[in-house]
Amino acid sequence: MTVADQLLAALRQRSDAPVDVAGFLHWCAEPESTAIATSIPGVSRFLVALWKARPDLQHNFPGFYLDPEARQRFVLWAHHFAAQETGAPPELIPAAPAGVTSLEPPTLVDLPGRQHGVGVIGYLRAVLGLGEAARRVVDLLKLTSEPIRTYAYDHTLASLTIPWNERTEVDFPDVLVSVFALAPYEDVSALLGQRATAGAYRIAVVFWETADVPEKFSGNFGAVDEVWVTSEFTANALRADVQGRPIFVIPLGATVTIIDSPQRIAARSSWSARLGIAESTVVVGQMFDYTSRIERKNPVGLIEAWKAAFPDEHPGDRVLLLKSVNETPGDDQSRAIGEAIGTRSDILTFDAVLNADEQRELLLRFDVLASLHRAEGYGLSLLEAM
Repeated sequence: MTVADQLLAALRQRSDAPVDVAGFLHWCAEPESTAIATSIPGVSRFLVALWKARPDLQHNFPGFYLDPEARQRFVLWAHHFAAQETGAPPELIPAAPAGVTSLEPPTLVDLPGRQHGVGVIGYLRAVLGLGEAARRVVDLLKLTSEPIRTYAYDHTLASLTIPWNERTEVDFPDVLVSVFALAPYEDVSALLGQRATAGAYRIAVVFWETADVPEKFSGNFGAVDEVWVTSEFTANALRADVQGRPIFVIPLGATVTIIDSPQRIAARSSWSARLGIAESTVVVGQMFDYTSRIERKNPVGLIEAWKAAFPDEHPGDRVLLLKSVNETPGDDQSRAIGEAIGTRSDILTFDAVLNADEQRELLLRFDVLASLHRAEGYGLSLLEAM
C-alpha cells in the first residue's frame, strides 16, 4: 500500500466523503469547507492530510496555517514530487502556483522590521472558559513553528490564578500577526489603541452562544482583518456583523491522555476521600463557571432533573456533584442553586480552582458528565471528558 493509499483510506472514513470513486477523488482535491483547513486556501484535503502525516514537510514548510508563501511553496513541492513520493493519482497533483519558482523561504520585504511571528492577547491568567480558549490558541500556534509572544489581558472579574509568566507588554512591534482571544464585547481598538495592531495582520478569536449577536458588539470587529470561531453555529451568527472579513472555523482541540487502570483507581480513591464519599458511589458531575451565568449553563435544571429521576435520597449509592469556579457566595446565582438543592444530601457542590492534573483526575472520578446547558460556546469540559 502506497502512502497515498493510506491517506486516502483515512479520508474515506470521514462522514462527508463521497462513496463513488470519481466523486471521492474530486472531493479529496478540493479545499476543506470546514474545520481548520478553511484557513489554507489553495491546498486540497489530500495535501493537508499529507502535510500532517510528514514531519519533514512540517519542518520544511513551517507556518503552514499562517503564511501564504509557505503554502505556495508547499503546493510547488507537491506539484513536482508528490506523485513519485506518495503514489498519488494525477487527479490529486496540484498545478504549480503562478509566479512561485523556488522552494526556499522568501525574504520578507513588505513589512520592514517585522519578523515571522504571532502575538496573542487574551485572558491567559484567568480561571475562565475564554482564558482556557486563549491558552489553547497558544498551544495550537506552537504547532506552526512560528515564534509566539503573549500578553495576559487581566480585565476580568474571574480569578487570576493561572500561572503565566511570559511577556507582559501589550506592544508587539515585530510580529506579523496579532491574535486577540477576548470576549466579543471587548473593543480591541479602543482598549489597546494601535500599539499591538498597527502594521500587523489582526485576527479575533470569538466565542458566542446564541444565533443573534447583540448590536452593540458589531462595531468591535472593525479593528480586525480576520475572525476565528470554533463552530459553524458561531460563524453563521457572526457573518452579518463581520461584514466581508473572512471567518474560519478552527476547533481548539485537546490533549489526548492515555489513562491506565492504576491511574483511574488512584483518582477514584483520592477524590472519593476529598469529597467524603465511598469509592463505590456513582458520581454524576457537572462543571461550570459562574461568570458564564447559570441561566446558560443551567445547573438548576440539572438539579431539578436529578430530583425528578431520584425522588428518594441514596447518597451512599449515587450523588450529583456540581463542580464550579468563580462563585460569589450569597449572590443571586449562588442562592438560586442553594434553594434548588434544598435539603438534599445527595447533591454536592464544590467551588475551587483546580490545576490540570486535578481537573483530569476529577473527570476520572466522574461516572457520568452531565450538561443540560441551554447554549455552549464550545463545550470544553465535554471535550476533555471525551
